[in-house]
Amino acid sequence: MLVICGSAVSAADEHWAFQSPSRPELPAAKDDGWAQNPIDRFVRARLEQEGLQPSPRADRRTLFRRLSLDLTGFPPTKTQIDVFLADTEAGAWQRAAQQLLESEHYGEHWAAWWLDGARYADTNGYEVDRPRSIWAWRDWVIQAFNHDMHFDRFTIEQIAGDMLPNATISQRIATGFHRNSFMNEEGGHDWEQFRYESVVDRVHTTATVFMGLTLACAQCHDHKYDPFTQEEYFRFFALLNNDDEPELEVPDDDILARQAAIDGEVRRLESERADHFPLEEDSGAAAASQNGQTRTDQQRRGEYLQKKFADWMK
Repeated sequence: MLVICGSAVSAADEHWAFQSPSRPELPAAKDDGWAQNPIDRFVRARLEQEGLQPSPRADRRTLFRRLSLDLTGFPPTKTQIDVFLADTEAGAWQRAAQQLLESEHYGEHWAAWWLDGARYADTNGYEVDRPRSIWAWRDWVIQAFNHDMHFDRFTIEQIAGDMLPNATISQRIATGFHRNSFMNEEGGHDWEQFRYESVVDRVHTTATVFMGLTLACAQCHDHKYDPFTQEEYFRFFALLNNDDEPELEVPDDDILARQAAIDGEVRRLESERADHFPLEEDSGAAAASQNGQTRTDQQRRGEYLQKKFADWMK
């Protein structure tokens, strides 16, 4: 039995999402050396079923180009092609594939499908479609692919990374998955309406990309085809309705270094302020007090600057 949203779902249900994956038997196919791996056996069996013959094997340059496009989204450079063609030793194909897998472009290319499913965008969607700063989550996804993160961690950190013990900045960034919903900042809009709609969006997206289910159908009525009731839909809704809408300051070494440099420059300028803006020629005990109250040099300098500015304005 499988329990989803409190509902007992029989393993016999036809929906593919409820079926445990199992390795199928390799089909019988013509064995003439064409098949190089188990997948080829399935391809060859289907070709035979359709009365077709395999196409001639592509040359090494073409195969390498296909591999590069598939793994990184880019065609190979001339240098990469020359290196591959010059490598005629056993294992050349595996070495070429490993080099492409180690490229940062691998994560960029393969993360694109996940970013689409998670409705990633750099703007809010509504009204004037103002920009949002959520690129740190995009980079987290790319790094997860490049570091070959296991799917269980990939799931846990995006769904509830902030709830892990001693959650790191990276794990909290991962929960940006839930912050990709539309945001309405239009003046006069009903805040609660769009907060509600953002939770609905999270329910639908989470069910779609993590569970492979059309749970959205149960928002308005019991699901007509899958074993979910409207009540179960709103149990799922209640879970995500407990989240918050915090802003997370994400430290970046380059930005922190730049801020430190700017802060140091500000302190330097402030320390030289007295030289650039000397006190008015009003030295003496009388000038340092007003209405019986002692004035600091900073107060006197401020008054002097206000007077000079007023004169300049005239």
